[in-house]
Amino acid sequence: MTTMQGNAKGYRVAVGDFDNNGYMDIAGGFGTDDVAGYPGSIKVWRESSTPSDLGVTLLFPDGGEMFKQGSAWFVRWTSTVPSTATGVEIDLEYSTEGDDGPWTSIASGLPNSGIYQWKVPDEESDDCYLRITISDAQGNSASDINDAPFGIGRTPGGGGGREPHDPIQINSDAEWTPANGVRRGTGTETDPYIIERWDIRGDDSTCISITNTRAYAVIRDCHLHNTTGLRQGIYLKNAENITIEDNDIDHTHHGVNTKSAEYRLLDNRIVDIEARGVMVGGGDNRITAIGNTLRNTGVYGFNLDGGGGVTHQGYWKYPALLENNTISGAVYGIYLNTATGTFRRNRVFGCGYGVHCTIGMTWDRAVNATFVDNVFTHNQFGAYVALLREDVDGHPYWAILRDNRFERNTFRGLWLSAGAEYTVENNTFALNPLGIDSLASGVQTFRNNTVMYNLGGIYLREKYGPGASDGITIEDNDILNNAYFGVRNDDAHAPGRVAGNYLGGTPGDDGDRLEGPIVGTFASTPNDPDTPDVAGNVTVIDAGTSVVIDSDTTLRCHYFVRKGGGLTIRGATVDIDGMWIAAKIGARLNITSSTLLDGLTVAVSTDLAEIVNSTFDGLVAGISVYRASPEINNCTVRNENGSYQPGAHSSKTKVVLEPAGIYLNGGTARIRGGRIETGGAFGVFAIGSTARIEDLTVLGNAWGVAARSGNLSLVDCGIRSCSQAGITNYDGWWHYGNLSITIDGCRLDDNEIGIELPVGEVGGTGTPHDIRIVDTTVSGGTTGLALEVDGAEIICSTFDRNGLIIDGSDLLFSGNTVSGGYGLVLHGYGLHLDNNTFNSNSRGLQVRDSSPIVVNNDFTQNRYGVYAEDKAQPKLRYNNFENNLDYGVYNDDSSTLINATLNWWNSATGPGGEGNGSGDAVSKYVAFTPWLLSESDHNGHYENVPPDPPTVSLPSTAALWFRLRGATQDPEGDIIRSVEVRVRNDTFDTGWLPANASWRDVRSRGRYAHIVDALGLAGRYEVSVRCHDGNDPSPVVTRDITVNVTSFEEHAPIVIVGDAGFTAANGVRSGSGTATDPYIIEGWDISSNDSASISISNTTAHVVIRLCHIHGNRSNDGIAVAHSRNVRIERCRLVDNDHGITVYQEGRVEIEGCLINGSGSADVYTRDSLVNVTGSAFWNGRYSLDMAGGPEIPLTVARSTFVGGALYLIDLNVTVRDCLMTGGQVIGGSVGGEGEYLFNITGNVM
Repeated sequence: MTTMQGNAKGYRVAVGDFDNNGYMDIAGGFGTDDVAGYPGSIKVWRESSTPSDLGVTLLFPDGGEMFKQGSAWFVRWTSTVPSTATGVEIDLEYSTEGDDGPWTSIASGLPNSGIYQWKVPDEESDDCYLRITISDAQGNSASDINDAPFGIGRTPGGGGGREPHDPIQINSDAEWTPANGVRRGTGTETDPYIIERWDIRGDDSTCISITNTRAYAVIRDCHLHNTTGLRQGIYLKNAENITIEDNDIDHTHHGVNTKSAEYRLLDNRIVDIEARGVMVGGGDNRITAIGNTLRNTGVYGFNLDGGGGVTHQGYWKYPALLENNTISGAVYGIYLNTATGTFRRNRVFGCGYGVHCTIGMTWDRAVNATFVDNVFTHNQFGAYVALLREDVDGHPYWAILRDNRFERNTFRGLWLSAGAEYTVENNTFALNPLGIDSLASGVQTFRNNTVMYNLGGIYLREKYGPGASDGITIEDNDILNNAYFGVRNDDAHAPGRVAGNYLGGTPGDDGDRLEGPIVGTFASTPNDPDTPDVAGNVTVIDAGTSVVIDSDTTLRCHYFVRKGGGLTIRGATVDIDGMWIAAKIGARLNITSSTLLDGLTVAVSTDLAEIVNSTFDGLVAGISVYRASPEINNCTVRNENGSYQPGAHSSKTKVVLEPAGIYLNGGTARIRGGRIETGGAFGVFAIGSTARIEDLTVLGNAWGVAARSGNLSLVDCGIRSCSQAGITNYDGWWHYGNLSITIDGCRLDDNEIGIELPVGEVGGTGTPHDIRIVDTTVSGGTTGLALEVDGAEIICSTFDRNGLIIDGSDLLFSGNTVSGGYGLVLHGYGLHLDNNTFNSNSRGLQVRDSSPIVVNNDFTQNRYGVYAEDKAQPKLRYNNFENNLDYGVYNDDSSTLINATLNWWNSATGPGGEGNGSGDAVSKYVAFTPWLLSESDHNGHYENVPPDPPTVSLPSTAALWFRLRGATQDPEGDIIRSVEVRVRNDTFDTGWLPANASWRDVRSRGRYAHIVDALGLAGRYEVSVRCHDGNDPSPVVTRDITVNVTSFEEHAPIVIVGDAGFTAANGVRSGSGTATDPYIIEGWDISSNDSASISISNTTAHVVIRLCHIHGNRSNDGIAVAHSRNVRIERCRLVDNDHGITVYQEGRVEIEGCLINGSGSADVYTRDSLVNVTGSAFWNGRYSLDMAGGPEIPLTVARSTFVGGALYLIDLNVTVRDCLMTGGQVIGGSVGGEGEYLFNITGNVM
């Protein structure tokens, strides 16, 4: 029955089925003199048709309701009863498992009254139905159930007696009427309007909307909900004097949403909300929220956003008060954006951020907040506070955190950022991975806090802006039993004041470790004798104690192993149950053949750790390593760290913990074997670590292996099905440089990007360098390789069904196969490509604004073999272009000419297109004559350096350098994997010994190199070298070389001025100084730190300096020649000098067969002198050649090898021919710009 109130002296109108015929009847009750003729009477208008069939319709519940266990509700129905029916009764039943039952009786044999008060049973289900059955004595019956399921649970649904009501909308003080749900009241402070005991399902409407009122009103004991989640429970705008009390609000978009309102929120239950539990929009709200429960409220519990509101002198007009609230299950428990207030005695748990306090985007409104006596536990972050120093009007930002507890949060207890003034006093930080994390740059005071049993205690990051670390005070805190460190400071400056802190013992020994610049005094006893009670939450294993777990168990607390203690887990299944196991520096930890379940992490900061043949299932981070070197062998990690959503970022506690299968921070961990399938962010995450990872399988993450700085080696690993990248330098926020990484023998399949190593971004500056990718296969995905690097070697690898993008310098790309994708896109300088195959790509090689050396490659069946654009000038030699669809070589830039001579175009008649032949086409602006008349043979041969003759003479401390040129595979296609060397003479034979390949020295894994150290004794030796492919025991190729080894004698530095200086005392062994009988200076070992080892000036006599070992400390020249003609330097080794050889002031010098290595400035430095260089090798100087002169001085450099150093050739006539150049840059031309100098480079391999 529905009742409506009239006006004047009052009447009532009721609508219902009074006679049970299935149709509505109307009854009117009239007061005295209201209506003439009906003084104090009741009038009924009845629909009088007679039903023929027995029937029943359930009115309430009808579906979508949520009832609290034990509450009382009225079940309502209508019925149709024929006049012939007798003995009519009602039976009520309910089901918690859907509309098919099973059914449980509520009551039977009830009178057909249309209403029954039902006490909701102690069940819990969201799939409940109520069935009503009507029957008569004649055996007829009919039933009905609710149209949609309703729910039963612990909340919501307050007390009984709530009646259904349509959504309420009040837009002025005149609309506080019974029709709008007002039960009583006059709207005054002492007699407010009361809206209570309604059950309102909003569906497409807000349940209660109140705008533009000043009347006093109370909304209480209502159930506000809807089924779509698109509307609000309560909406207030321009409303004051509202109290919202003891309501149940659920399944709405916002629970309570207010703008420019003044209200109190008391003891409400706001649960299962889509977006925001309580949304406070605008700085002119006044909210007091006390004793509320917010659970599962979507993104926000309380969202106080003052960004769009009216403020007073830069502040919120009315500071908020949140007190004694319980908040759980939101991304942000309390979110403050340009808001201010006091927050005390709240309990926030199970959220992403317990508190998230920022200034938002409106920097002209100050934010000040006081947090007192709150508990933040089991969140990802207890509290995050990021406030600027002051607003544009000079009003300061500040936050006070006092007497709070930050415990058992997943990543951080407290995170401070930006430049406000923060006061952190008398708080407890316990059992968090990181107690306090400060990125803030303002004044910060940490006083009288207890920081204990965290992985890291207080972390001061590098500071920016005014204040820096010297604005920080750390005073009278108890900082103890933190596994990794007590205080870590990454800033260059020490905190301004550190005094009276207790570290649980001697810092870095039995006490907590201090890291970074920290200067201060420390207490010998705790500052607070009443240490917060964490007993029962942590088990401490002290020095001299060993604990063994060898049977299945569940940990009910954290395990903390101190220095000298030991924990062994073997052959057991251990449920960590949300806890962690932490082993401090100097502790012993052994986990063998065990399974660890459902915890936070196993944290290792001790070198005395071994984790073998174990499984980690359901942990946030399976194994976390901090500055330690454990052994981790054959472990399986399956973590439950959540699915990564593209566009989201990881802002976790990278200093101590990252949601990864294995997390490495510093140290030199070694991981061998095993499998990681986390399904979340990272398989392996490494920061600043020198780690070697072998034979590990990683699959199904966002990023397979991520490394931020450090040195990482991945050997024989398999990484597949990663949604972002298989291997990356991304940490969740930025890409980081300063990373060296080796990827050897790995396979990456079906990752979005196979290997992604771009340059560091804003927060992660630097460029990845020393990148080595060897014998690795990358298949599938959109991009196989994306690099922005300084120094990379990509050798003998396969990239299939993807493509490559490389931007950088000092690149060697050798022996690779690129097929079935968009090819290689290349930009940078110092780029060298040889012996690669580019097959079936849209563009085999696409070059942008760079001049790479491209030799001995095969381009087959691409649309374009080589595509050059944006002033690119690749140097193409000895390549094969076969069956490329559009062009073998295409130049898109008419301002440049590409030199593509001496290539095979798939026809002896030469290229087609702009050429007249029938081979692969070339475009305009490509020089192709002459061309090869037959296919280029890339099969390599083994040769010695220095080159032939096969008999070479070396001093006893010299070395012999072997290089496998060209071939990286044997004729069967197997990759050459090993080199052996044998040294013998008449008296001994070393046998075949493995060669230690010096890959870095020659910048190539594909071109094997080996340094054979001479035996130090004079004599004649036979040196043999052979290499294998690893599959066939017989060698692929063998070469024998005869070496004459001479002995050295030490000699003081030699200084010769004028021809008279050529004496035995100055190292002259023989000769008369003529052209046919030159002076000979040989066999000397000379080292000088103060001057040149050999200095010759103002001479005309002929002299030969040979077979000398000349070395220094990079501060002086090796050999210096000035104003001297007829000087020849041959077969000398010059190491670690400033300049290896210096020639100036019209010197005339021939250099042949020398090895010059590691010069600080230039291997050969000349000014205005004539120097010819033949058959020499230059390694890793800053400049291999630094030559300058005039047009009248022709210089020649021939048949030499340059590794790593640049060739600086300015203002002279120079010819560089038949040389091998790897990893350096050629700089040449006229500095003066007069165009009179000749710069000629021909026939080189670069």
